[in-house]
Amino acid sequence: MRTTTRAVLAGVCSATALAIPAAAPATAAPYTPDPLLQINLFNPILGGSITVTVLNFATGELIDITLNGMDLPLGTLQAKSDGTATGVVMLPKNVLCEQTLTATGRESGSVATSSMLIGGLNLCGAQTATERTLEPTLLAAPSTGSGTSSPAVATAAAAGLAVVAGAGFLARRRKSYRY
Repeated sequence: MRTTTRAVLAGVCSATALAIPAAAPATAAPYTPDPLLQINLFNPILGGSITVTVLNFATGELIDITLNGMDLPLGTLQAKSDGTATGVVMLPKNVLCEQTLTATGRESGSVATSSMLIGGLNLCGAQTATERTLEPTLLAAPSTGSGTSSPAVATAAAAGLAVVAGAGFLARRRKSYRY
């Protein structure tokens, strides 16, 4: 009887080994960080200037700096070989309170934004500043994948399940024998 059990187990293991395809080497796309837009003043004066720095754009790419999606850019920067660019832009004299500055790469379409309060509390009121203090910007949760597993993972899981089931079968068979 022991020979039969060993033969069955050997057959299950052989079938499992044949059913598992050879795994292809894992490859990952290179990490590309999200573009960033940094400004030197979050509360600039009405009609003032701010220094803008962009990071993680394509080398040599032209980057338009706009305010709240205005058609005309406040300025255009060109990314250096490390993907960064810095420049000074003048703010319009007719725009105040909470505004969003946007940097858009012309070729890549990459977008980065930064918020600011033009004019300060004396022009925008304390309520706006309080709301900004009490409601911090929420960052998006990191993506954990598409929710589907690869065939290699599914096959490995099935093989593991077969091994555990085979071990359980053997343990049960051994208990039933009395020596």
